[in-house]
Amino acid sequence: MALLTTHEVLGEHLYAKVAVLTEDKDSQKITGILMECTDDDILKMLKDEELLKRRIEKVLQHIQIERCKPLEKDQEELGERLFPLVAEIESELCAQITGMLLELDRPSIELLLNSESDLENAIQKAKTEYLKQLGYEQDTGTPQEEDVTIQELGEAVFDRVSEKYPKMEDASQITGMLLDLGTKTLQELLQNKQEFMAKVDQAYKILDHSKS
Repeated sequence: MALLTTHEVLGEHLYAKVAVLTEDKDSQKITGILMECTDDDILKMLKDEELLKRRIEKVLQHIQIERCKPLEKDQEELGERLFPLVAEIESELCAQITGMLLELDRPSIELLLNSESDLENAIQKAKTEYLKQLGYEQDTGTPQEEDVTIQELGEAVFDRVSEKYPKMEDASQITGMLLDLGTKTLQELLQNKQEFMAKVDQAYKILDHSKS
């Protein structure tokens, strides 16, 4: 049986401490990243718990950033699923609108892929925005009123969502996903609590799945 190297022994001790400090969440990944340090650095972390905590915090921030980055492969796969659905509803601007929708985060896109009505509303919203960029917008004379309406809707949606999902991060992300459905759809949903909460639960499931 081969003897463990000094680095491997230090790694075992480091893993044990990391597992305790992180309650075993991502402990293997965190330890693996910290093991890239020199033996002297690892010894310092083992002797100084505060130093180890700071290093763990930095690694966790790095892991979180990596998880939030949309992978090119994921974007390509989502685009392949989204494009034909968009083309069925809006054939002329399907490429442009698909590109705009792919700028949303993955949970929001998954929500659209699972609901034809939500997708239709998102397409209409994207089409309107695209035409505005081309200079085809109609002057309604009330842009400030529209902004206020969106802000008020966002606050109303967040309040409703946080009643069931009080965790700030979840409530904020779910609210953002629902706001992508468009003002008209949200106003209708807010009038029907059962349908609204069903949409909230659907968004949470997609969000939760994307974290795993």
